[in-house]
Amino acid sequence: MRAKGVNLNNVLYNTLLSMCADIGFIDEAVELLDDMKSCTDCKPNNWTYSSTITIFSCCVKVLEAETVLKEMVESSFQPNIYVLILLIQCYGKADRTDDVMTTFDRIIALGITPDERT
Repeated sequence: MRAKGVNLNNVLYNTLLSMCADIGFIDEAVELLDDMKSCTDCKPNNWTYSSTITIFSCCVKVLEAETVLKEMVESSFQPNIYVLILLIQCYGKADRTDDVMTTFDRIIALGITPDERT
């Protein structure tokens, strides 16, 4: 894309990350995220972090999902109900029941009303 002169911006990066999440391209998503972090014109945002957590959660890559969540919070973005449910599912698949409960408690502490998915 760069060779063709396409200007990469947040919308394009995030669209590509969402696509990677949909089809399970983990390595490509990590490469995109790293590329975005080094970009001078745009930086990761809430959508970026949510898409990346989606990828890692669906593949039960717990440590990677937790790392991205930490980066998200350190970048002043708060996880929403969707992101936290993804983590609950990831922890559940990894048989990490204590982490499921901790994440549920975090939902309550953030003032988010649990829904039927929670």
